[in-house]
Amino acid sequence: MNSTSLGNDNHINDALATVGDAILKSLIADFLYINVSQLKGEITELKTDLENNSTLHSVEMNTGIIKFAHNDKHFYCDENVPNNEQVFCREHDSYLEAIVGAIYYDSGFFSVKKWFMNYLYNELEKKVIKRVESNNFVEKKND
Repeated sequence: MNSTSLGNDNHINDALATVGDAILKSLIADFLYINVSQLKGEITELKTDLENNSTLHSVEMNTGIIKFAHNDKHFYCDENVPNNEQVFCREHDSYLEAIVGAIYYDSGFFSVKKWFMNYLYNELEKKVIKRVESNNFVEKKND
């Protein structure tokens, strides 16, 4: 994922990330509605937790999606890269959102949903289970 800049020759495609962010939020809401609760307040509260910068950064790191981050010279996982050429990684970078946006424009919404289920579902499910157990939410809407 090669993306525009935050300085130090690091790139983030902000426009693509904006589209991806909106799609990701809808997929998270859908995931919660189907798997956790149909109560608006619970969905809203859990969705807020899942889409915050810290959680998305954690998902990006834990799933290995960060390895697709690229500036004009290197991927995040490249070794022996000079400091001034390294791919920027911080608490909130837009790589995950940009990837979602790119998949959407390349293949459409249902391909994004399939990718979400394959790459993000398990990581988000772990976070929801932890949150649900700590707050006594209803774990499954049909249980």
